[in-house]
Amino acid sequence: RTRARDALLVLRDSLASVNAAVAWLERDLWSSSDPAARGWATRVSDACARSSRTLAGTQGVVSPLNVPSPDPGNRRPALGAALTTLHTELDKCVGQFKEYAVGPNTSELRSYAVSEGLKVGARIHKYESTLERYFAAAGIHVRPLGVPQGPRVK
Repeated sequence: RTRARDALLVLRDSLASVNAAVAWLERDLWSSSDPAARGWATRVSDACARSSRTLAGTQGVVSPLNVPSPDPGNRRPALGAALTTLHTELDKCVGQFKEYAVGPNTSELRSYAVSEGLKVGARIHKYESTLERYFAAAGIHVRPLGVPQGPRVK
C-alpha cells in the first residue's frame, strides 16, 4: 500500500504543475506579447511532458500491486483505466501546446489554447476523483496538500 500511495502522490503533485501552468496561461494569454504567449504554451507543454513521464513510472509501480484486496468496488481497474486515459490526454497536451508554442499563427494559440488547457484540467479532475475512491477503498488516508500531519495544537 505504501508503494502505491507514494507513487500516486508523486503523480498528484506533478499534475498540480500542469493545472498551474494552464491557469497562468489563461490569466496572461490575452495581455501578453506573442513571444510571451508562446512561452506560456511551452510551459504547459513541458508540465504535461513531466507529468506524462511521472505517470508512466506510476503505472509501473501501481499496476502489478494487488491493492486494494479484495476489491469489490473494482477500484483497481477503474484507477488503471483513469491512468491510461490521463496518459493519453497528457501526451496530447504535449503535442498541442508544443505546436502552439512554435506555430506561425498566434491567433490560433490565443483562440484555442485556453479551451484545450481547460480540457486537460477537466481530465485531471476526473482522474483525481477516481484516485480518491481508490484511496478510500484501499484504506489509504491522505491529507490535502499543505495540511500538517498530527493533531492541531492551539
